[in-house]
Amino acid sequence: MTDTPPPADPASPESAPTREPFRRQQRDDGSPSDRIRPPELPGEAPPETDSLRFPLLALALTSMIVSLLLAWMQADPSVPVAPRQPSAQERLQMPQWIDIPGGRLQQRDPPARFEVAPFRISRTEITVEQFRLFIKYTGYSNPAWTDFPCTGTSTDLSWDRPGYEQADTFPVVCVSARDAMAFAGWLSEQIGQPLRLPTELEWEYAARAGTATRFWWGDEYQERYAECFGCGPRPPQHPTYVGARAPNPFGLLDIAGNVREWTCTPFATRGAGSVGSCAPHFDEATNLVLRGGSWQEPQQALELVHRSPFGAWHRNVWTGFRLVAPAQPS
Repeated sequence: MTDTPPPADPASPESAPTREPFRRQQRDDGSPSDRIRPPELPGEAPPETDSLRFPLLALALTSMIVSLLLAWMQADPSVPVAPRQPSAQERLQMPQWIDIPGGRLQQRDPPARFEVAPFRISRTEITVEQFRLFIKYTGYSNPAWTDFPCTGTSTDLSWDRPGYEQADTFPVVCVSARDAMAFAGWLSEQIGQPLRLPTELEWEYAARAGTATRFWWGDEYQERYAECFGCGPRPPQHPTYVGARAPNPFGLLDIAGNVREWTCTPFATRGAGSVGSCAPHFDEATNLVLRGGSWQEPQQALELVHRSPFGAWHRNVWTGFRLVAPAQPS
């Protein structure tokens, strides 16, 4: 009986596959190359294959993770994915516009007459809801808010926390002229028309609506047309919703009282020629004209000739704004 040799130990040196001696590579013409190629073990993959395997695997895993993350964000309502443009329903909340015909504005003090071209102006002051849409779709935040806090009855006030309970239809406050123009720029993109703050001339012409009296309704104050501080038995504690009182003859609401309104005109002595122009730029040293009076001011501030200077970067809870647009082509 022939003896069968015992199986080789896999761990022993004799059972390990042996490499062939290192061989020089040859060039295409058959001559020896200076590069030395190590011999391959049986079953061993070429080095080139291993070098590609891990990057490809990492790329595939990354792609799968991104796809799963996007699917989760779309399926989970707790993860907001904001659209780029307002919805059709939200567009219904955009400002309504009043066509103002061209004409002349007679100024008393000093006496002057101004020609006014046709334009359009927002029917109401810009509301909290409209300003919220602007913030929602732009993420707007003004770095100057820290240095120019909103003035009111308490501290740490903002357009959405003015220190009193407000509804969506309240006029937005705690906004500087810079904030108002940022809103105008965004809304311009939405409706495809250039928008801005009115000049002082445009504002008074639209507010008077052809009248020459102390207020647009006459020379005597009437509470049913506007509210102001000290004008009634109970002083107002905050503005109210837009359109709470009767419109002027042009159809504008809250043109007197509620909140005073920004213009783009730099403050100067009346009749100095600046009433029909906008400031070329707004900075912290620019004072603009405010018109219209507010719930926080006395009766005199409601008069159509009353003007107040206010820093373009300043904010408080009794100042808001409305916008103007070019006249529609006839």
